[in-house]
Amino acid sequence: MNAVTPSGFRDVLSQEASVREAITRAVADLFASRGYAPIETPTLEVMDVMRAGGRMPASPFKFFDSHDDLLAMRPDVTLQIARMCATRLAGESGPLRFRYTQRVFREAETDNQVQARELTQCGVECIGEVGPAADAEIVTLFAEALRLAGATTFVLAMATVGVLRALLER
Repeated sequence: MNAVTPSGFRDVLSQEASVREAITRAVADLFASRGYAPIETPTLEVMDVMRAGGRMPASPFKFFDSHDDLLAMRPDVTLQIARMCATRLAGESGPLRFRYTQRVFREAETDNQVQARELTQCGVECIGEVGPAADAEIVTLFAEALRLAGATTFVLAMATVGVLRALLER
């Protein structure tokens, strides 16, 4: 028997898990206080859905199910929320504000990389709101969340929502 944890995965023991839980609760409460509703997506997604969103954020773990569908363990939550908005929530009037804390899974890009392959992704999505005020809302929210988590110095990187818009248009 090989009783080791797979490379890129780890056990989180009680002391660290308690700290993570407290931070997650504080950040979720912050997001909720700003009108972001909780949402959960499945751990597995059909690979075609992941590809429809354009470039995937990382290499997902892939496998076939019993129906011969190619599935991926979610490497990111945003694409799944875009799928949900484009399908199940297509008739909803916006803006839609969602928050989540979920595990994401990413395969190492090369064999010699030693990096986490299972991470906790905590975030928000604001669907249907555009412009500088919406951008400022998100940036301010994440700066507050990082401070709640104990970060004293940090850099926030901004990206385009073009992928999300393209998926929603489909």
